[in-house]
Amino acid sequence: MVSGRENNNSFYFLVFPFFVFLFILLGADVGIAQLQATAVCNSQNPNIGQLSHKDDPLSLEVTGHCIVDLPGKYYFKNVNIFNGGILEFKDADIEFWAKSILVEKDSSLIAGTTADPIGPDNTITIYLYGSENDKHITCKTDDMCGAGAVWNLNSKDTINPSSCTKSMMPDDEMECFYNYTDPANPNDNFFGLKVLAVSYGGTIEMYGSKGATYTNLPSSSSGTSWVRLASNLTTDHDTLTVNRAVPDWEKEDHVVVTTTDYLPGHSEKLVITEKISDTQFKFKVLDPHTNKIISNKARFPHNGTTYKLSKVPSRVGLDIKVDGEPAVETRAAVGLLTRSIRIVSAGGRVGEEFGPPTAGNYFGGHVMARQGVKTLQIQGVEFYQLGQGGRKGRYP
Repeated sequence: MVSGRENNNSFYFLVFPFFVFLFILLGADVGIAQLQATAVCNSQNPNIGQLSHKDDPLSLEVTGHCIVDLPGKYYFKNVNIFNGGILEFKDADIEFWAKSILVEKDSSLIAGTTADPIGPDNTITIYLYGSENDKHITCKTDDMCGAGAVWNLNSKDTINPSSCTKSMMPDDEMECFYNYTDPANPNDNFFGLKVLAVSYGGTIEMYGSKGATYTNLPSSSSGTSWVRLASNLTTDHDTLTVNRAVPDWEKEDHVVVTTTDYLPGHSEKLVITEKISDTQFKFKVLDPHTNKIISNKARFPHNGTTYKLSKVPSRVGLDIKVDGEPAVETRAAVGLLTRSIRIVSAGGRVGEEFGPPTAGNYFGGHVMARQGVKTLQIQGVEFYQLGQGGRKGRYP
């Protein structure tokens, strides 16, 4: 006959190993989940496309030369480029979603070169998404983001250049380095969130072809980024003529025509609907917030002529000329808004667009370069709806 105590002991001996096994199994699952929460792109695993998951995006560590060369959409949480890593974008239609991107010491984010810029047929768009409650991005590089050797050389007491201690910076310049602080939030590890940032010794190089010129220009030329009206644009017009050729302006490009009266709201955002020539374009008017067409013709008049000074007496001494003639420049500027590389604010979640400009909706993306960066070269890049209202150093 077996006693109740013996029965209980037998039960414990049978059940206890099961719970131990279950605990180990659950622990292993948690460990695997924690490991999978961060993807690594390096020389052994350079295929960044296989690491992208829209439904459950991972944080990304780039420690090798990782190339984004196929058109498509890529989804991640925080992206750290460190330990000599390179994240390089090739010329393709690419959407790259990230909560934040931080380029650290001896590492680089590259998109195009001066000899071979991105576009004009393709567009690379980096979307910065997330909310104010998200985790801030932090350095993976040890020793104060790699700046430990100079971190404590100076303080507020040595803010005067004559009394500070200078040291050689990564850009080969002698400067007074001051450790990173953030007036918006001293506890956010120097960079914040929803940010494209470059830290001490890091490099960002972005070169887009649209609206950019990579040759020497005379001081009188603004390249193809903006021009002037060549004739008046009135409210019965659906065609604008500019004062010089802009060959890279194309159908579906967005431009802005500045106001020439006293009301800043009379600047108009247009979409080119037909390219007649390199100086003449048909257009429609867009709502500046939604990009929806609101008019087939200009809504406000824009001046396209200079103010002649030929009748001004010489004794006045006005030696002002426009295109070689005595005149004052009063023509509206026409600026190209479309670019081959875009940095864009997104919503609070991956794949979500940034909301309308209503009260309380002011937490967009941000671009930050901290002291001691090695290289920061940006040309032909659009920054759309960036800024974080109410935060010092992150104004819209």
